[in-house]
Amino acid sequence: MINNILSNTKSIKKTKSFLDNGKDWITSIKNKNNNAVNRRDINESATKFFEELFKSRKEIKDDNTSMADSYSKLNTVTLFTKTDIEQAIDDLKTDKCTGNDGIVTEMLKYGKQPISTVFTMIFNDILITQQIPKRRKQATITHIHIKGNKDDINNYRPISNISMIYKLFSKVMYTKIKDTLNRNQPREQAGFREGFSTTDHLQTMNQLIEKTNEFEKPIQETKLGQ
Repeated sequence: MINNILSNTKSIKKTKSFLDNGKDWITSIKNKNNNAVNRRDINESATKFFEELFKSRKEIKDDNTSMADSYSKLNTVTLFTKTDIEQAIDDLKTDKCTGNDGIVTEMLKYGKQPISTVFTMIFNDILITQQIPKRRKQATITHIHIKGNKDDINNYRPISNISMIYKLFSKVMYTKIKDTLNRNQPREQAGFREGFSTTDHLQTMNQLIEKTNEFEKPIQETKLGQ
């Protein structure tokens, strides 16, 4: 680990800081009733808190689309190839945390040739059946303290470590659909898009403000989101 940090940061000071900080166990968490002080109660309190926080309050209506209609649409979908899987494995980053399957990126890279054939069949089966194994959707969640009182669950941010195989499937799927997604995105959508930057929008806004001030024209600005 130390060698990896030194090679990546080229800094002894940063390496020492990383080793000194480490990760602290959460010793207690405040909930609605009292303080949770053992591991089981802490996990239950944190789970309930974030489930409620991220729970969708929007009613989802069934469009009554039959499975037959769904399968008919798959006739236009190109299945994954072994080359797709191999390219996705090459693009995976190393030195990353494992999910609940205990598989690290290096395992996939060293065994790329034999396992890419197996993953091609598995991923195509998921694509055709539209069913992802439940275990692949499970994640190991780590709570990172952001600020303030460490006993307050509101001051933590959850980080999910998902299965490495699920990461691989997500990468292959994204590569397949990203061109279609980009073609159907408006030019106004600059955030989180390859080849786009919100800096261009900010520059446009600055120029509008400068010109309206220069010619003493009124300007109205509307901000959406948070």
